Amino acid sequence: MLRIIIACAAAVIPAYTGICASERVKRRERELCLILQDIILITNCVKYTKEPPCEIFKKCASGIIKNAAQFDGTGVNTGNFHPAWEKAVSSDKVLSEKDKQVLRALGASLGGSDTEGQAGVLESARAALTAQCEEARAAAAEKSKLYRKLGILCGIAAAALII
Repeated sequence: MLRIIIACAAAVIPAYTGICASERVKRRERELCLILQDIILITNCVKYTKEPPCEIFKKCASGIIKNAAQFDGTGVNTGNFHPAWEKAVSSDKVLSEKDKQVLRALGASLGGSDTEGQAGVLESARAALTAQCEEARAAAAEKSKLYRKLGILCGIAAAALII
């Protein structure tokens, strides 16, 4: 009886680990898609509204942009925005270093030019992140299945060895 319980645990733990690894791979794609949606929203707000940058950023859904918006609220040019943006990008554990480089470049250029310049910078970041999102989508499709199947197979093998 104890052997069966141990075999079940030995089967479940690797399977669960594989499923968790699979979800971790998918998280990057989801976060990049949220950031892309936010950049589109920010671009439209910059082009068509006269809202201050802090109000635009507070409307965003993604963690990085939302975290960067939690500065003193007086605007991008106060000197508080860029450190907040850098901290938000650096503290993210899901995105790759290449994703973070694009976001750091975006954060460094925000607030540094007129409306058309800002829209151009945002469009450039959107194009770069779209490519990153496609790469993440392909990696997620490939690796998530692999991690799930590998975890389940290891669990079955461990259970078979115990029994």
